Amino acid sequence: MTKQTVFKDFGEFWHFTKFLSQKQSDTLFHSLPDDEQKKLKQSFKRGGWDALFKRNHVNRILDEIQEKKGIDMIAIRCKVISGKSHYMKKSDWDYVQGLLSPFGQDHVYFAIGGLSAKDEGSNTILLVRDKWSPNNKKR
Repeated sequence: MTKQTVFKDFGEFWHFTKFLSQKQSDTLFHSLPDDEQKKLKQSFKRGGWDALFKRNHVNRILDEIQEKKGIDMIAIRCKVISGKSHYMKKSDWDYVQGLLSPFGQDHVYFAIGGLSAKDEGSNTILLVRDKWSPNNKKR
């Protein structure tokens, strides 16, 4: 007799639990048999779910920055990568970097990668294209 599982993989688990609170989802996960928990953890790693969740978290942080500070980091990065510079308050740049610092470069590159901050004094920085950025090509 084959053993029945509740979820075939993490994708199916996520499909049915994405609207639950974190506590409810955790409770459900921990109520599963140990072998099924192990199978879901393996599927989570194989499927790249961790990277997706981190990227979504970074996106929410960027939305929060835009709502609270009026700073659109994606638009600023696009402007700078295209060759134009952008002035910003040091405190705002520190705020952005502080919120994104828990995440690896792979997860925040789309927002601040390829940017270099030059101190312009009096609480101002100038964001320019980083000379080591793969986007920094001579035109």
